[in-house]
Amino acid sequence: SECGVDFSFAPVLDIDHGCSEIIGDRSFHSDYKVVSILAEAYVLGTKTQGMISVGKHFPGHGGVVLDSHEEIPIDERSIEDLNNDLGPYRFLSETHLNAIMTAHIQYPNIDENIVTFSEYWLKTILREELGFRGLVFSDDLMMKAIDEKLSIEQKIHKAIFAGCDFVLICNVESTDMSILLENLELDYDNVAMDKKYDALRCKRNTVPSGEEPLTYCYKRFLAHSLTMINKEERKKVIKQIEKNQPNVKINDWLNS
Repeated sequence: SECGVDFSFAPVLDIDHGCSEIIGDRSFHSDYKVVSILAEAYVLGTKTQGMISVGKHFPGHGGVVLDSHEEIPIDERSIEDLNNDLGPYRFLSETHLNAIMTAHIQYPNIDENIVTFSEYWLKTILREELGFRGLVFSDDLMMKAIDEKLSIEQKIHKAIFAGCDFVLICNVESTDMSILLENLELDYDNVAMDKKYDALRCKRNTVPSGEEPLTYCYKRFLAHSLTMINKEERKKVIKQIEKNQPNVKINDWLNS
């Protein structure tokens, strides 16, 4: 947070079922109660430093072998079988967790859509049954688990209308992204995110009345970062960076 980073895509809330190489030791434990307790400590710790935590990958990526970066994982379990995987989300939803990230996993015995595109998972289970009132991020929509026949625009539409508040689009050229944003059209009357979530965001980010939220947050964290990095205890770190990277003159940049 002292460098202006106000949130992290962590902690991993996936249960270690011993079969997922992509999750592996990123999981806290094989017992959902241990995962819940350790995740709570992480979330509270980051919160004391002014950071928002994002729990992932809802509802759980630890029970599948395949890597969703490369292909779509299929989990044949029922909703009852997923009770332990949902445990950390149930434990953290009402009090500590600011946001979650979806899993690009299909549960054919529960819903035909992958979780990122599933209203059942994001609205019925997450919002209604678990009572989650934070933000919902999609995982990267460019991962191969998502139908490659879909355009980026179609992926965005499906994720937003399923219940995602934010979508991640990684590994795309910035020029392509600019064109996409200019031409993207959404029917905001039907977007899952309603006014109470907007109000909740403003409350959590303490945006003053009349301030544009993004501009305010940018100014706030930039000012905080510059103040912190100029502190006396930071000078040795700055000198070491400039010693190892002669072309980097942090103090010149700060004073410019």
